[in-house]
Amino acid sequence: MADQASGNGEWPRAILSRKVLRADVAERLHSLDRYAAAIDSHAREIVEDAERIRTRRWQEGYAAGLAEGRRVILEEVLRQREAALAMLAELENSAVSLVIDATRRIIGELDDAEAITRMVDLSLAELRPFRTVAISVPPALLHRLKTPLRQLVERRLEGANVEITGSDDLTGSECRIATEGGFLQLSIEDLLAALQHEIGRQTDPDGRGTGT
Repeated sequence: MADQASGNGEWPRAILSRKVLRADVAERLHSLDRYAAAIDSHAREIVEDAERIRTRRWQEGYAAGLAEGRRVILEEVLRQREAALAMLAELENSAVSLVIDATRRIIGELDDAEAITRMVDLSLAELRPFRTVAISVPPALLHRLKTPLRQLVERRLEGANVEITGSDDLTGSECRIATEGGFLQLSIEDLLAALQHEIGRQTDPDGRGTGT
């Protein structure tokens, strides 16, 4: 409150007074100030923690969304790959069937002696390391095949010793090739089976074949 005093005919002037708080009241006010500051600081920490949690959850959700997107894309790629491989396998099976059918038709146009000559010719590529070759054919074809087969072997396996004989256990277009490393028993069906296997190996969809 302000005290008033008069003097010299002038308006009373205010005399300022200072109110001094009691020590216990002042301490209480200081405590309230400290308490309010602590509450404000704690509130700020809560807000900051909430913001960090929100940011982390958003980042985790974003990362999870990316991972889920990658997973979906990968699954779709795998499905497309499986579908493509299935289609390729179907096409390859059709191609192999066509080749085998065409080969069978060609062989069907050959007589037994011509078929034996073709089989021996194809087999000689696997016999290059050997230097002794004995070929057995049906006795009825020995006279016709003896010279052509000898010339064929000498041309393909230069320096090899060649023997052409007839064998009663062979008929039709069957023949047998013996070397120091073993022997090959050949027939048209064996030739076709080997051809089919080789085509399948070279057109392997996983890329393990040699290709042509």
